[in-house]
Amino acid sequence: MSEGVQYAGEYIIQEALLYSSNGEITDLNAVDLGIFEINIFEDIFRSSITGTIVVIDTRNIISKLPIMGQEYLSLKLSTPSLTEKNDIIDFTQNHFLVHKVTGRTEISTGSQTYQLHFISPEAIKNSRKRISKSYVKSKANIGEAVFDILAEDIKGIQTSKEVIIEETVGNRATIVTQSNPFSFVTRLSREAVSKNNGSPHYLFFENKHGFNFRTLQSLYSQDIRAEFHGGDMNLPEDRVDLDSGKEIQGYRRIIKYTINSKKDLLINSMSGMFGGKVIEHNIFNKKFKVKTFNYFEDEQFEAYDRIEDNRVYSTNIAGSLNNMQNEEVTNSRIHLIPISKDKNDFDANYELKGTPDRKYETLLDRQSRFVEILEGISINMEVHGQTTLAVGDMVNISLPTFGDDDDGDENKFYSGRYMIKRLRHRFANTSRMHTISMEVVKDGFPETINSLEDEVSKNSPTTQATII
Repeated sequence: MSEGVQYAGEYIIQEALLYSSNGEITDLNAVDLGIFEINIFEDIFRSSITGTIVVIDTRNIISKLPIMGQEYLSLKLSTPSLTEKNDIIDFTQNHFLVHKVTGRTEISTGSQTYQLHFISPEAIKNSRKRISKSYVKSKANIGEAVFDILAEDIKGIQTSKEVIIEETVGNRATIVTQSNPFSFVTRLSREAVSKNNGSPHYLFFENKHGFNFRTLQSLYSQDIRAEFHGGDMNLPEDRVDLDSGKEIQGYRRIIKYTINSKKDLLINSMSGMFGGKVIEHNIFNKKFKVKTFNYFEDEQFEAYDRIEDNRVYSTNIAGSLNNMQNEEVTNSRIHLIPISKDKNDFDANYELKGTPDRKYETLLDRQSRFVEILEGISINMEVHGQTTLAVGDMVNISLPTFGDDDDGDENKFYSGRYMIKRLRHRFANTSRMHTISMEVVKDGFPETINSLEDEVSKNSPTTQATII
């Protein structure tokens, strides 16, 4: 990467064109219509990319064009020496849509500044479209239905961007009525099961590569996209690149970071991370069945691939694992699923043939895994920007230890592989510096948290109340 890069964070605005509703084209990066700052936001739990551009206008273009908050934006940014499609931010074929103009302020005579808010045009389409369709006799596979909604159906999104879909198993006969396309795809993500590994942990999001409908395990299996380290510590010997120059080291060095303290024992217990119970009540044949999930049981914890193999909590955090404690854990979150299936697992009301709903088998594990991502281990950090990164990418982070004799060594708990959960690209034209603020997450520790053999408090329960 260092060839052609003068300093870490250097960037090139290759194109920043604004298309007005009457067809006029304005170069936002012109000398007398300068870009002060560009921000692009991606999130693994959001279906659209958003962003802002702060413009310095010395020609009153906002009134002459005029800019009304209904323009298209063609944007292309890159890090010098990166030319591959996947390594740049290129929205010259699939433009953004400017949906709002704010912060219009006069800064001197004849000069003003304002902020253009832009979003993927598919989000605007989604807000005004409704789908009513049967996926029973055709395209009953969830993956096929998702592609139909995003690209094929005239009443759907009809995106021209790349649609990345991890293949799903079975034919899930489904009927959708008066639903926004993205809302229905999000609903399907909760019911989909991967053909590759049986995982139910599907996500639906957009990044610079396109729309993604894939599992956490699919993201975890990717190659490491970038290496970062905190402070001036050295990378471990097996990851040292002796030929890398100061520019590469600049890209690897974290400018600042914060280890988040999201790991709340009370919230994680109440939200179903530790366990839960699902009751499937069949109103057709007047029967019910019960399934439980326990985060502390190895077989259930290790059912699907993870970033790290070890839990973030010791196994006896709720007490010694016995039948009573298992029941307490699984009773922390209870779900009721009403169904009306006959003995062949066909719905008695709608006669929908195909693979039955799998929520009974997958709901609890999916619930636990997503609480891990939302309320588990995460790091907020800022690094020198490179346009190759996107949400969903895997990165490796080395953090130092502090406050003991091992100062300068790698922190054994918070170093390792992370997934980018959300990020903000910031291109500041005054400093000509590209920085990325991101939140990265993982689902466990590289090492096991030891468990006490006995409870610290051995006092017997109170046997008598104090009467006052």
